[in-house]
Amino acid sequence: MKKIVLAAIMMMGMSVGHAQDCKIHITSDKDSRVQKCLLVTADDTASDAKADTIQLVDGKAERSLAISKMQMGVFNALSENAATQPQFMLYVPGETIEVHCTADGWSLNGSEFYRQAGEIKKQQDENDRVYRAALMDHNEKVQAEGANKDSLKQAIWKVYTDYIGKKQSIVIDYAKANPDAECVAMWLPYLSDKKALFDVMSDKVKNNSRVSDYIKQLQDEAAAKQRQIESTKAARDNVAVGKMAPDFTLKDINGNDLTMSSLRGKYLILDFWGSWCGWCIKGMPKMKEYYKKYGDKLEILGVDCNDTEDKWKKAVEQHQIPWLHVYNPKNGDVPVMYAVEGYPTKIVIDPEGKIAKIIVGESEDFYNYLDSLFK
Repeated sequence: MKKIVLAAIMMMGMSVGHAQDCKIHITSDKDSRVQKCLLVTADDTASDAKADTIQLVDGKAERSLAISKMQMGVFNALSENAATQPQFMLYVPGETIEVHCTADGWSLNGSEFYRQAGEIKKQQDENDRVYRAALMDHNEKVQAEGANKDSLKQAIWKVYTDYIGKKQSIVIDYAKANPDAECVAMWLPYLSDKKALFDVMSDKVKNNSRVSDYIKQLQDEAAAKQRQIESTKAARDNVAVGKMAPDFTLKDINGNDLTMSSLRGKYLILDFWGSWCGWCIKGMPKMKEYYKKYGDKLEILGVDCNDTEDKWKKAVEQHQIPWLHVYNPKNGDVPVMYAVEGYPTKIVIDPEGKIAKIIVGESEDFYNYLDSLFK
């Protein structure tokens, strides 16, 4: 779920102006057992995400978001025992969202923007239902005695590719039939063939400021992501065991400059993490144990990434993390410099400043390596 949430809120539009309410009305059938709903919105990046839990009373709830630009986020209906599949939602200033929760999920309606988006969502939900049923059938067949797993693998792959193709065609076909529908732009971040959709959108939609600014924001984000990919690829050749660790200077938790090379003389562990990273937090107790065990032989420098400064400082205090910390600001280049592609990433640097070990993920390999290093 985290990946879905984190992947959805990274894509948001940008139509700046005076703040207007995006009104949200939620209703629920009794048999849906939905008690509350979760709204997630973001102003700029995933680190700016805001989660708002709305409690339903007598099957109803209302909320207004004062926003001045389109904001991509997530909507999820939460029942007593489970949650529906979280789905992306584009929150639009001046529009009204009507969500109705049933035992089978939730439907979308409201002002014209959301009425049309609801028509697309209904088709997408049916496509999801068909795919889930095929997947369950596949899993049963795989478990059967004498199953031809290679044949079944090929069959389910075709089902999957058809499913993805259908998700694309639903939006494009709707745009062809309704060229003035602004809501189709809501699916742009998730289409592999964005040009096919853009080509069937009317000039009226393309020239609408909130849509054109939204598209420009997506284009800017895509270009920035591509630059980051290229920079990370280039950095990967320079970040390897035996090579000198690239130096950097960032602000520590007290707002002072801290230069990595100033810590030479002992082994140094660069710990790339974030308060949002579940595995990072899960690994903290054992990290503390080993910091206490080998603190006279090593230092740890936590490099916080993809957080707001406030969330970073609160996490350090909340989890009582005793080692040194620096903050990589929004668009900071230190994770790219070290070709970081997953969190946590731990890079062990020897006393002379050379890279000795790189460990991606929370793994026992890291602790086993320290034990072998300092035995």
